[in-house]
Amino acid sequence: MKNNSFITAKTILFTILFSILTLHGSAQTPGIVGMDHVGFNVPNLDEAVTFFTDVLGFHKVYQEGKLPLNADAKKAFNIRQSAEITRIAMLQTGNGSNIELFEYSSPERKMERPMNDDIGWYHFAVYTTDMEKSVTYLTSKNVHIIGNPIEHKSGPNAGLTGVYFETPWHLQIELVSYPDGLAYEKTNPKYKLWSPKNTVTKK
Repeated sequence: MKNNSFITAKTILFTILFSILTLHGSAQTPGIVGMDHVGFNVPNLDEAVTFFTDVLGFHKVYQEGKLPLNADAKKAFNIRQSAEITRIAMLQTGNGSNIELFEYSSPERKMERPMNDDIGWYHFAVYTTDMEKSVTYLTSKNVHIIGNPIEHKSGPNAGLTGVYFETPWHLQIELVSYPDGLAYEKTNPKYKLWSPKNTVTKK
């Protein structure tokens, strides 16, 4: 009888712990359904918009002028008191998250990009259905390609070919392609990474 009671208590305890862990793992801020946009600063908005629209084929949806910020707002958002947001542009990227570009006027702002191992470094990636043609096209536009495309042959990323290129202001963008999917997908995980390739109509 004691053994049965012990087993029952152990089962109840395990059930409670499993429920707590399951609830914690699936916790989500109410109402969130996905990423809307990413934003970053550019040294010159006209230059940035021209690069993204003329070279990458993105679309400028709208642009707005100076955004007034008082001293309290600048302090709250960790912006130098001498800085002003001069212009903002929102771009549509095709199939994927939108991009928001900020242009600041500030005599104290740092114009150098952080090193890749610094906190604050960032990049974003664009998907291509034809790596060779994309690289050839970017090269014809005098875009700096960093090295050669690398094909991942092992690990969860196996199946992905990627290469980085730079904008005129040295923002690094990754060009990726994985037409047959990624290795991790074959393990039938609970969640799969969103990919713009799944929105492209196959001919």
